[in-house]
Amino acid sequence: GLEVTTGPLGQGVANSVGMALAYKLLQKKFNTDQHEIISNKIFCLAGDGCIMEGISSEASQLAGHLGLDNLILLYDANQICLDGPLKETCSEDTLARYRGYGWEVHEVDGHDLDQIDAQLQEVRDNQKKPALVMCRTIIGKGSPHKAGTHKAHGSPLGAEEAKLTKEALGLPEETFFIPQAVKSYFEGRLKERIKAYHEWQELFEHWSHANGELRKEFDKMHARHVPDDLEQQLKALTIEEPIGGRTASQQVLAVLGHNLPWILGGSADLSGSDMTMMKEFPLVAPGVFEGRNIKYGVREFAMCAMANGISQTGMYTPFVGTFLVFSDYARNAIRLAALAKYKVIY
Repeated sequence: GLEVTTGPLGQGVANSVGMALAYKLLQKKFNTDQHEIISNKIFCLAGDGCIMEGISSEASQLAGHLGLDNLILLYDANQICLDGPLKETCSEDTLARYRGYGWEVHEVDGHDLDQIDAQLQEVRDNQKKPALVMCRTIIGKGSPHKAGTHKAHGSPLGAEEAKLTKEALGLPEETFFIPQAVKSYFEGRLKERIKAYHEWQELFEHWSHANGELRKEFDKMHARHVPDDLEQQLKALTIEEPIGGRTASQQVLAVLGHNLPWILGGSADLSGSDMTMMKEFPLVAPGVFEGRNIKYGVREFAMCAMANGISQTGMYTPFVGTFLVFSDYARNAIRLAALAKYKVIY
């Protein structure tokens, strides 16, 4: 399990796109016909505010373009914002927009756990694109005076309203209550997951014995291994003068890319100018996940937040580039990386 809680709205969507892309790259690198050791899905939980934020659009466009079929976005669509109803500021057809991005889209009753479970299982079994599951919900459901209003958005119900809400929902007056049906469901799933984890450990060992060189590469990436002679290699690099700093940087990146399989590069439509391209490695493209260079397009904010997600897989240290003036577009993602100590190179 891997979890990122972002704070600022929309960044979790971009984080999840970065994670999904990283795992597509890892699937291509390490899976074999005999052993599929990487097959996980990335789930993202988002709300109306996340969907309105521009960063989610940037990241979702790229996810659709790349066809990330290991990404599932659960959208809690309660149609309420902090200041009032969503309709006061937004009247788009979100499902149509995501179809336009190249996603598959679904709609469920967000209060029907069986319907959600069935829909997610269907997506997981048949997914060929990133998937949006819109969950229609009522914010503060059961509250006689605040259900379906912004009054249930950013403040507690209050003791009396909470008591009335529990009565309306038929819940006991315990401080915190989990229905037995939910407990039983997750206890059953937990047993399944423990069994699946032991099966995966066995699969990983079989894969390791059959693919010795791939296992060495896997361990290098997981440990972020640095060769003992890397500094000497860099010092021995001949850089002709006069030369621009960014061009010299590209020559250094070529050496680093050759020695460090765990670095992953990319730029927001400027690799020809900021010289972030590692020329000996291919581009990441739809259906082409052998690459080490990501073209993020003109999406600086999403690029930096995706890099935060990529870093959290524990297998890559991403570097990203743009012009300094555009860093203001991405500052919030850079700030979160600094606060959370994500290993990302800007």
